[in-house]
Amino acid sequence: MIFVVDDEPIQRETCMAHLTSSGHLVRTFANATEALEAARITEPDCILSDIRMPGMDGFGFFRAYKEQFPGRQTPFLFLSSLDADEHVVTGLDLGADDYLTKPISPVQMQARVRHALARCRRRGPAAFSGDLSRISLMRVLQFCENKGLHGELHVTTGGQSVELALSAGEIAESDLEKLDRVFGAASGTFSIFVRPLDFGEIADASLKGAPPSAPQEKPMGQLSGVRMDQRLFQIQTEFTILPAPAFTTIVVLDGRTVHKKSTPADTTLSRTEMEAAMSRQHQDIEQTLRRRSMQDMPAADLPAESAMARFTRLLDEGYEALRAKDYVTARETWEQALVLDPEHKTLRLNLEILRKKTVEQAN
Repeated sequence: MIFVVDDEPIQRETCMAHLTSSGHLVRTFANATEALEAARITEPDCILSDIRMPGMDGFGFFRAYKEQFPGRQTPFLFLSSLDADEHVVTGLDLGADDYLTKPISPVQMQARVRHALARCRRRGPAAFSGDLSRISLMRVLQFCENKGLHGELHVTTGGQSVELALSAGEIAESDLEKLDRVFGAASGTFSIFVRPLDFGEIADASLKGAPPSAPQEKPMGQLSGVRMDQRLFQIQTEFTILPAPAFTTIVVLDGRTVHKKSTPADTTLSRTEMEAAMSRQHQDIEQTLRRRSMQDMPAADLPAESAMARFTRLLDEGYEALRAKDYVTARETWEQALVLDPEHKTLRLNLEILRKKTVEQAN
């Protein structure tokens, strides 16, 4: 289902005709508020939106959709008569997948939508999502690096959405400018999209008769953190298959797993129902941690500060200074952390951006 949002009836009818002729189901809306209400019930496959509309304009609609549905990867295309560079750049910088200008030919509209949908299918469903007010972007980047993820990290904060490419857990150099736009985000949401491995290069070596394995669409996991007495407990919940389907939550402190909980997963549930069940388990663990004081926790769960623990503490303290826009303190703190782990790629990348901001702030 494709949502078309435009306050002009003739434009809605034209878009519907162009898209239904190529086999798409289309639903039209005269304003963004109606579209958002409908999106709570039906997740659209793609959205085409005008910009200049009464009430909420197209840019506001984009921001609202991303904030209300952070785990979705819905392709979003602007279709507007506003063709000035400033409008096109604003739309693309917000994170839109494309910007089309009116009038547009049926063939071009169909091709742009087809391309956006194909790109979305290649990306696959989000593997993890979370709230940046509960875990820092630095921690999310560190998680991606530690896991060596290939895919994309989507960050929505301050009314804009950026898409950062991940290769072996590292942010592509071409995306550093995008990272700079969300650097130090104190609120917002993130979603991690993991790309499946491509075995095409070694396909000739596959065993004869062995059926190809189809990628399984796993329910989206959750990642967050709970801070207690200057120490951050990282909480990760995901759907695991072996030895039996289960919802598994682990709590990590200073790089060490201090708690693990697995509950059997009912695989007959829909993906949405499984995600709801995982969310409940994740929130239960968060609440349990918040209720427990540091004195109540077993000594074995709270080791004395090691080099890794000090590194983690400095990482978090630097990020807190960054959120407060105290770039000098953040840089000095992170430079201390870098001495403990000179090869930490995420920290080096963030320090590079931070040093530039320190110079800009001084000027």
